[in-house]
Amino acid sequence: MNKRLDRCCLKFERVLPPVICTILFVFFFTVIVPVIVSLIRHHLRRETPIEYSECYEDANGLDYHGTINTTRNGYECMAWAELKFKVLMKFSSLGPSDHNYCRNPNGNLTAWCYTPESDIGWDFCDIGEPSEDCNIPGLPLTLPPKTSTTVAPSDTFEECYVDVQGTDYRGTINSTTNGLDCQIWNEQSPHQHTFTPENYPSSGLEDYNYCRNPDGKTRPWCFTIYPSIRWQHCNVGNPAENCGSSTASPMDSSTVESA
Repeated sequence: MNKRLDRCCLKFERVLPPVICTILFVFFFTVIVPVIVSLIRHHLRRETPIEYSECYEDANGLDYHGTINTTRNGYECMAWAELKFKVLMKFSSLGPSDHNYCRNPNGNLTAWCYTPESDIGWDFCDIGEPSEDCNIPGLPLTLPPKTSTTVAPSDTFEECYVDVQGTDYRGTINSTTNGLDCQIWNEQSPHQHTFTPENYPSSGLEDYNYCRNPDGKTRPWCFTIYPSIRWQHCNVGNPAENCGSSTASPMDSSTVESA
């Protein structure tokens, strides 16, 4: 501190007396800087009312926007706005920070929060299990840029299927229940996986991004093209009693991977 004052005064000693230089220096860091920080924080906050929801879909709770504010060990969360400015800036995806609700702005295992009661300064939260079909407010406005495109093959596909889980679905629906576009099964970006046409040759994957059910989930699904949301189920309608001469094959008997 003294060295900075000395440098400041040396630069301006011919213009300002040392006492004035010291006063200006202290005024800048005690008044001006806090005001600038406050204005930046205010700019980061959304002016529109926030709609909270306990429902979330991402396995790691990246899209959790609920109001749980205690950790799994019972510690009360600290308000995000109380963090040092440099730390808060690392979590730009946090949104408004004037609350102490559990969030996962850095891709951790699940939602968490800072808490002075914990020995390590933070703790995970228990936000329940993810849901398959959340109508997340504002979701289309906050999604990151797309990383792949839909293919348009010339093959003939059939929307009709018989299996209650849709393992024989071979239609062309290529978006999830919430309208998120599917990742091509033969690609490893943005999500790496082993559900490839080579590993599941009879599941109708191929070089397409159509909803399928190679591992026997409750219904067809797909990986999404959004890095923060790994996969979601698709709405492919209801199964039929008979699809006639459909050539669709049931799901493979190979080892099943968890998406």
